[in-house]
Amino acid sequence: MANPPPPYSDITGISRAVMKDNAQTTIVNYDGNARPGELVANLTVDPPTLYIGNNAGQLTTVFSGAAQSFGSWYSNVTQTITANTVANISVNNSAYEQGITASGDVWTVANAGTYNIQVSYQFTKTDGGTDFAESWIAINGNNVADTNTRIRLTGANDYVIFALNFVQEFTASDTFQLRWYSLDPNIQLLAIPAPTNPARPAIPSVIVTCVPVGV
Repeated sequence: MANPPPPYSDITGISRAVMKDNAQTTIVNYDGNARPGELVANLTVDPPTLYIGNNAGQLTTVFSGAAQSFGSWYSNVTQTITANTVANISVNNSAYEQGITASGDVWTVANAGTYNIQVSYQFTKTDGGTDFAESWIAINGNNVADTNTRIRLTGANDYVIFALNFVQEFTASDTFQLRWYSLDPNIQLLAIPAPTNPARPAIPSVIVTCVPVGV
């Protein structure tokens, strides 16, 4: 037998007309009618999704047991660029990949949500002088405003680590690309094989991770 609903007569400004008992109440009907701070579990999905009621009676997801989307990728290939031309940064290995897939220089996000994309690139240059490189993110082939960053390299074999986070909203099946640019064709994203004596890990030219935010 379903548990009877709590007494709602002392709750001001929240309609309980749709509430009968737990067997007849749906999450759709409950949303907008929840008590502030009330925990609600959707048992029609497995594993269940847990919600909490806010001050407006709306349900906010606390935890979803559905498979989370995340991934970690890297490139063990040195990447070069044509002067004064925008290029896409690519990866050729995945450490983890669930719900987000990488194919060369395009990432596809299967599930809608807010994601934190973390990048690390090892820049170098093979000629003298001082030069600049830039990198930013594009979603569905379009540059995202105000996401560009510029670094400076001075002299041959200078090494600069570019590390940045992008927090972006995605709808299901959106794609993103990581782009870079330089006027100097001698700037590279450098990959270094595993050093020895003593043994150390290889140094990828590119490392990318993508994880959901707030779940």
